[in-house]
Amino acid sequence: MLVRLIYTSFDSPIGRIHLALTEKGLCEVGISESEKRFVKSLQKTYKIKPVKDDAAFKELVKLLKRYFNGERIKIGIPFDFQGTDFEKKVWKALLKIPYGKTKTYGEIAREIGLPNGARAVGNACGKNPIPIIIPCHRVVASNGGLGGYTGGIGIKKKLLKIEKVLK
Repeated sequence: MLVRLIYTSFDSPIGRIHLALTEKGLCEVGISESEKRFVKSLQKTYKIKPVKDDAAFKELVKLLKRYFNGERIKIGIPFDFQGTDFEKKVWKALLKIPYGKTKTYGEIAREIGLPNGARAVGNACGKNPIPIIIPCHRVVASNGGLGGYTGGIGIKKKLLKIEKVLK
């Protein structure tokens, strides 16, 4: 049973960012949504009332602000993501995509042993509860297009520009 769920919010170049943490690790990142909606969603998912605790996120927020300034960062925080085994497999593969690089949905599908699973990989990317940190924005279409992004294609473009993938 989940005992502790905390969150914080801060402003970034892509909008308001919300972070949530359980006792096991970082569980959710919300982008450009209202704090009220983020908290309501957390409570529905985790069946516990989240508590705001800015101090607990001080170092993580500092790292993310450095990222938004174009620095490569390493986040050494455990994750507590909720998803199917397949989704978790995809998300773990995304963590291996280096800063400033991209892979296609098909490449990720082949890496995880599902050669015809590009669409399934795209669906798993869309359900990524920890965007930016689990870099689903680094996954693009095989035709050279950006593909989709749950936070909106504009945010995906901004993230790829920060990493100098796009001009």
